[in-house]
Amino acid sequence: MNKNRKLFGSMFVLFVLIFFVLIGYYTYESYLSKKDTNNDDVKINNFYNIEYLFNNNYLNLAKGIDDFSDNSKKVYMYLDADNVFYIKYTDEDILNKKVTDLPKDKLTVYYSDLSNNYYEFIAKTDKGDIYYVSLNLESNKDYSFVKVGSNIKNIYVPSYDKRPVFLNQTDSITTNFVFLDNDGVLRYLDFVGNKYVLKNDLSSVKPYFDYVCASDNSDICNDIIIYKTFDNELVYNGNTITDASGNRIFVSDMFSRFEIIDSSKINFDSIDSSSLKKYKYLFTTYAISNEGIVYKLEIDSANKSEVKVSVYSTNKGKQFNYVSKDKVQIIYNDDKIDVIESNDNSDLITSTLYDRSHLGI
Repeated sequence: MNKNRKLFGSMFVLFVLIFFVLIGYYTYESYLSKKDTNNDDVKINNFYNIEYLFNNNYLNLAKGIDDFSDNSKKVYMYLDADNVFYIKYTDEDILNKKVTDLPKDKLTVYYSDLSNNYYEFIAKTDKGDIYYVSLNLESNKDYSFVKVGSNIKNIYVPSYDKRPVFLNQTDSITTNFVFLDNDGVLRYLDFVGNKYVLKNDLSSVKPYFDYVCASDNSDICNDIIIYKTFDNELVYNGNTITDASGNRIFVSDMFSRFEIIDSSKINFDSIDSSSLKKYKYLFTTYAISNEGIVYKLEIDSANKSEVKVSVYSTNKGKQFNYVSKDKVQIIYNDDKIDVIESNDNSDLITSTLYDRSHLGI
């Protein structure tokens, strides 16, 4: 009897061990299968989720009109008891805009300051429905909210962009709102045909959030822009920038100098992409790699489609020191310093990488 019990006990233990070994084996095989199957998806899409973008300060929660701040005290915004949206501009006692067609639900209204007197607003109900309007404060046009989506959990905006750069800008729409739905999908607003639609291919309109461009103050920024990817590489016109030997460059910091070559004094605020065509220019980006190599990347008006890449110095770089908006120091490991400055025919432009981390955004 005891022998039978011992035999039965031994067989039971052996069975349990085999059972767990098999579970471990098939679990591991399943992991490998999914890993191989999803490798491309993970590589391409893993940056475009709210945890990554929000936690790395690429996106901020959109501000509501209750948080609106206008230091000049020229703009006043509020909802009345019937959910009619009012805007007073230049004078607290004069009504400029009355925006209608909001539901009677409990609402929160978010704003995005696009440029000068242009604003866009999202009204979100407690049920997750969203209503949109974009308006010009100085226009005589009447505006009303339009329902553009539902099932929305949170509303975001890019944490920092150069002034003329927007998340989605076409002939039909200019917007900076990003939406997170209740299924965890990031969406943005577009205008297709004759109506607003929510799309979920965010990477197609915002390929990367770190960049440096040829001007902070005009549409030249959209036209001449070098992106820093999530993998810390550089991209221009959709192509990865490599060194003279074809090796990939991994960058930790960058800034640029935009120079008009054939003129002695320039008002850069007055130049746009159209007027730029009459000038000869040089757009130079200084980038420091993870290994301390300082690169110089040049784009000139004679061949705007290509980037000329060279090593700026044989010394190992330590860091860029942003002394002022007109002066940046390149500091080397041996404590030698090179100074890059602006003048009457050149302008220094920081990257959004620097702007977000140093301006407290």
